[in-house]
Formats: sequence, structure tokens, C-alpha cells
Amino acid sequence: MSGSLAFRMLQRWAPPILGVSAVVASCVYVVTRQSRVDTGIRELEILSATLDQSAGVLEGTVISPGKQKELHRKKAELQARSEDVRKPGLLQAELMQSARNANLEVREILPVAGQSGSTDEVYPTYRVSVAGTYRQIAEYVEACATQRLPARVRRFKINHVLSADGNLTGTLLGEITVEGFSWRELESEGAGNG
Repeated sequence: MSGSLAFRMLQRWAPPILGVSAVVASCVYVVTRQSRVDTGIRELEILSATLDQSAGVLEGTVISPGKQKELHRKKAELQARSEDVRKPGLLQAELMQSARNANLEVREILPVAGQSGSTDEVYPTYRVSVAGTYRQIAEYVEACATQRLPARVRRFKINHVLSADGNLTGTLLGEITVEGFSWRELESEGAGNG
């Protein structure tokens, strides 16, 4: 009888014990699973932040194909300018156009024998005589450096223009000596000074 009693008790308590065991096992599984999921989510957040940062760095350093084409075009234009600046007629035409743009009266543009002091390359040098106001002459001097074929000012002198009877006319005469130059020359000078 004691065997059958134990068997009956086992039959009676086995389902609740198995149920409680299943619930405990499920809880343990859920807790460990949740911990693994939380760890995975944190790792993904760190990975996404790292990838975002890397994408930002790449975006700032990688040049798009459109920008590459534009840079190649600008480089070719700059090289063409560097070659054109050695051609006296082209530089003289640029000087004339800049003077016209500044509304100056061009009295004369004469070539001056000279050589660039910092390189062995020879660039055309001109003495430009222009008449106008101080502001117009100043704009012209500034325009010389920024025109398509740039020229640097080597000498600069302003005098009053006198009328036939010796009185001041209010017009100034600017005697400006300019020399063509290459942007590469400026870069090498800047590297030597820096």
C-alpha cells in the first residue's frame, strides 16, 4: 500500500510540480534572453554611431564626380592662364580692359625690359599711364591682381594733372609698373615665407 500511496501522490503532485518547473524555466529563459537582446541592441547602437561618424568623415573628404570634373576644369583653366601670362599681347589686352572697366583714360602702355626676381622665368612688364580719380586708379591697381591674367604692381606713383595754364585739373595721373606672374610663383614664395 505504501507503494501505491507514493504512486498516487506522485500522480497528484507531478502536474503542479512540472507546471511550476516550466514557469521557472520560462522565467530564466526570458531573463537571459532579455539580457542578450539588451547587449545586442547596445552593440548595434555603438556600431551605428561609429558608422555615422565614419560616413561624416568620408562625406567631407571624398569628392563627388561632379566636383572632380569642376576641379579638373579649373585646373586646366589655371594652367592655360599660366601659359597666357607669358604672352605680352594678351597681358597688355588684359591691362587695357581692366583700365576701361575702372573708367580710366589710358594714356600709354609701354613694355619695360625686366625679369622676375624670384624665378628664372621671364614675364612681361609694362609701365601703364592712366588718368582718373584716386578711387578709379586704386580700383585699377586692385583689378590688376585679380584679372584673368594677373599682374603684380612693382612701382606706383600718382601725380596731379596740370592744365595748359598750369592749374590743377582735379584729375590724377597714375604711373604704374606692372609685371605678369604665375600663381605657382606665389605658392613657392608663400611656402618659403611660411
